Amino acid sequence: MKISAPGILIVLFVLFGIIGCSVKEERDACPCRLFLDLTSVDIMDCSPVQLYIMSEDGIEYEAEFNNDNFQDTCILVVPRKELDIVLWSGGDGYMDNNGLTIPLGEDSPPVYIHSRNLLAHGESVHDVVTLEKNYCILGVDFVDPDRVQGLALRGDVAGFDRYGRPVGGEFCVCSHVDSLSGLHNTFYVPRQVRNSLYLDVEEASGKVKTFPIHEYISEFGYDWKDRNLNDLNMLLEYTPVGVSITIRGWDQEIVIDVVI
Repeated sequence: MKISAPGILIVLFVLFGIIGCSVKEERDACPCRLFLDLTSVDIMDCSPVQLYIMSEDGIEYEAEFNNDNFQDTCILVVPRKELDIVLWSGGDGYMDNNGLTIPLGEDSPPVYIHSRNLLAHGESVHDVVTLEKNYCILGVDFVDPDRVQGLALRGDVAGFDRYGRPVGGEFCVCSHVDSLSGLHNTFYVPRQVRNSLYLDVEEASGKVKTFPIHEYISEFGYDWKDRNLNDLNMLLEYTPVGVSITIRGWDQEIVIDVVI
């Protein structure tokens, strides 16, 4: 059966009236379709992934993606507002609706965050999700671990707010060092806002020496504003006049001599 051109228009208008707003209605009252492109997310490595969609009125939508319900494209109906789209991976167990808090004495979780502000004022809006590495693995080694019995790494970022921004607070992780474990000590450090990282080294004699490692990292050229934070390794070697500190990144290193 053939349908005339006017008949086709009538069918389209009927369908449009069923699934959306009438052309006579106020368009601002209609919802917006949000297309989330998740093709860059490796759910096998990132599962679970928490999604929060927020406006000035609070949380508009939240969900959790895992191996069972994950799709490369997620289509959601959202209000026509200014929205904040935030996705988290690696923060499971540390999060609530206010963000992520690192308990005192614990390392940062291996958290990846995507945060985007969107104006959902049209028929549809798109967002390509790119989960960004918001922690640094800092390895601390000693050439002569017998001289050291304890470490403490201190900073002033203790989590992230609901939008994925670093939040100030007391961050401190301690590590006992002996001749066996002292060969390699690992700290998970959250993204920093200011240069405020200190390493307290308790020597075998009980004396504690503090190293402003934020200065050494800055001299190395490390940037806490990078979208994906690189990992670092520090090697400390005691000398007759001080401590020689070697910092290594992905493809470079720097040696700093510290007089103590």
